[in-house]
Amino acid sequence: MNSVNKKILLLVLDTVPDGVHVASGEGITLNINKAFERITGVSRNRIVGGSTEELFKQKSFMKTTFLEAVKSKNVVSRTLILDDKRRVLISCNPMLDANSNIEYLVTYIRDISELTSIKDSKKKLESFEKMKSESALRKPEALNPELLMGENSLRCFKLAK
Repeated sequence: MNSVNKKILLLVLDTVPDGVHVASGEGITLNINKAFERITGVSRNRIVGGSTEELFKQKSFMKTTFLEAVKSKNVVSRTLILDDKRRVLISCNPMLDANSNIEYLVTYIRDISELTSIKDSKKKLESFEKMKSESALRKPEALNPELLMGENSLRCFKLAK
């Protein structure tokens, strides 16, 4: 790949909203995007060209997913809660060569805290709406008058019917 194409590829990678970490099959960090830096707090300058072991020392939450993907040679995904209580979805995708050797490992990380919060709010709203509609469906004539009235009022109610 020539330097122009590589530069364009890196620019495109930086537009992706999910964090992306690309490592060689030997476990060397080849690149990360800006979203990876933002989500993990790891600087591109500190880890590109270094061993993924160095990254795991800083961000141990990635290690299990990464190693499981290496061992299985399959995509591994899991949801984790970071130290700062953010919920993230992390997926590691091994890319195999023609001989089924791992050529690259691409790890994606998505901060799903906001999505989870929105989902929880939606459930609460739906629950409120259900209670509201159920109470609106109740009609006074459907209620048991014996539960609402005293004995004298009940006699008057029966006479009125």
